[in-house]
Amino acid sequence: TFSFYVMGDAPYNKNQQEIVHDQIVELSADVTNDDMFLIHVGDALSSNSGCPSSDYAFMRNLLINKLPRLPSLIIPGDNDW
Repeated sequence: TFSFYVMGDAPYNKNQQEIVHDQIVELSADVTNDDMFLIHVGDALSSNSGCPSSDYAFMRNLLINKLPRLPSLIIPGDNDW
C-alpha cells in the first residue's frame, strides 16, 4: 500500500498563502516513507490574479523547502493561465 496527498483551489490571496504555508509545515511533520507524492489539482491562483510569477514561486518554494522528500506536482487549473 501507499498514500499520497491532494490539495487544490488554494491559495487565492495572501491570507490563504499564510494558511497554506502553515498547513504544509504541519503536514511535513507527518510525511513518511510510505507517502508517494503530493498533487495540487489546480487553481493555485484566483481567476482575477493575472497569474503573477511570484504566486507560482510561492507554491513551488513552499513545496520544495517544506516537503523536500515528497515529490510534488502542480496541475494547472482554469485559473492558472
